[in-house]
Amino acid sequence: MRYNPAQLVEAVGRARGDGRYFLVGALLQVPVEEREEALAHVLNQQLRADERLSVLAGLARLRPTVYLAPLIETGLRSRSINVQQTAIACLPSLVGDGLDADLGRQVERWLRHRLANPRREQTWATWEIPAAALALLPSYGLDRVVGVLTAIEPRMLPEERQKWRSLQQSVGDYQTFTQLLRDWAMENGGEADDPDPEDPTADIAVDRVMKRLGYRPTNPDSAVHDPLADFDPLTYEVEYKDPS
Repeated sequence: MRYNPAQLVEAVGRARGDGRYFLVGALLQVPVEEREEALAHVLNQQLRADERLSVLAGLARLRPTVYLAPLIETGLRSRSINVQQTAIACLPSLVGDGLDADLGRQVERWLRHRLANPRREQTWATWEIPAAALALLPSYGLDRVVGVLTAIEPRMLPEERQKWRSLQQSVGDYQTFTQLLRDWAMENGGEADDPDPEDPTADIAVDRVMKRLGYRPTNPDSAVHDPLADFDPLTYEVEYKDPS
């Protein structure tokens, strides 16, 4: 890595705005053996709700028995609907053999409350219902999840109701039903992914933030090409072309 975890953790506490968001993304790519300690330190700092959720999701992937509950409680109780939706999108890949009874109730309560919102159509995400169902499925079982979806069907949006009715043909087959829920959840990219470690844009953003805060890379050989690094607006010239 270009910067060591200790530098990134310290920088998160000093950075502001979107710069901090990119630093949190960089910490999610720290080597596994150092990642939990680094992310746990960041949790003690002042973070935006979306940043805190990203940190908790990273920790839950390492130790779900410890961090899954804080992830659900933080995400689903957030005042931001985007944070709530991101939390729901994370859950199918994190629940493993299933949620405990209390966490399952929280997910189901969120889903029912969400669909009861008369203004939901203004902020809905296509993965809300299938992702919540997938999160509940290992612990609830097929029949109970079908019961929950049947109960909320009257409040589904027309597109969701059409999807649900097409799934009802497969309710007798656990594997097929699960796969169809996954397909539904993924139709518009509804699964929260880790940041792409090959994304050069994120690397450039991290490098800019770290340089601005005065940090030097611990691995200077891992150069990041920033096309704007040498840009000087005072000397930049544009060839004039007569519009006529």
